Amino acid sequence: MALIMIVEDNISIAKIWSLKLTKEGFEVDVAKTGKEALDKVRDKKPDLILMDVMIPGINGIEVFQQLRQNVDYAGIPVIFLSSAMKSKDEIQKILDMGAKDFIAKYEVTPDQLAQRIKDMLSKES
Repeated sequence: MALIMIVEDNISIAKIWSLKLTKEGFEVDVAKTGKEALDKVRDKKPDLILMDVMIPGINGIEVFQQLRQNVDYAGIPVIFLSSAMKSKDEIQKILDMGAKDFIAKYEVTPDQLAQRIKDMLSKES
């Protein structure tokens, strides 16, 4: 069973995604801050991370950069989800840094998100 880490400070959104992914057979862990995300990644090494950009403390991009600098975590696929970033240049920058995907947070249904995760994990294996 794949472990998905959701890094999201909006508890309602995290709960909706977590419930859907659990129903789809994934193990799910949630972190609400950048520091918590880094600590949990070190403890559990998830199979995929859903990363909000705007999270308290260390933002999602900084968390991503720290993970990419560590050989143990650099290969974990990261899907960014954000409502804050709209510019194509900003999104392209994240993808150029090595993110596997970028999804506009409020434009994806839980079903669509689950399917994209399944598709990505099947490509990674």
